[in-house]
Amino acid sequence: MEKFDSIYARAAERKGGEQGLESMVSKPLTRDEVAAIPEDRWLSAFSMKVFQSGISWKVVRNKWPNFEEHFFQFRIDIVDAFRRTMGAESARSKNYSPYDQGDVDSSQRCDDPTCAI
Repeated sequence: MEKFDSIYARAAERKGGEQGLESMVSKPLTRDEVAAIPEDRWLSAFSMKVFQSGISWKVVRNKWPNFEEHFFQFRIDIVDAFRRTMGAESARSKNYSPYDQGDVDSSQRCDDPTCAI
C-alpha cells in the first residue's frame, strides 16, 4: 500500500507546493461549531452521502435542491410525522404507496423513481 507521505508529496507537487495544498484543506470544526449545526442539516448531509454512494456525485449535487424540496428541507419534525402517520406496518410494507393512502393526488402519479428528482 502506498504511504501517505508519498501521496501527500504528489498532491503538493500538483498544487504548487505544500502551502498551495494546505490552503485547499479545510480545517476541522470546533465542538461548539459542530453542536450548532441543526439536525436537519445533518440528516440532509447524511442522506446526500447515501445517494452519492449509488449515483453519480455530480448528478446528486445538481439535483439536491429538488431533494431538499421534496423532503421538506429534511426537517426532523416533518420526517418523523411521516413515520408516525404511516404507521409501523405501512412503513415496513414494500407495497406501501402514498397514492393508496390518499396522501398524494393520484392524477400526479408517476411510478418512475426519477419523477420526484
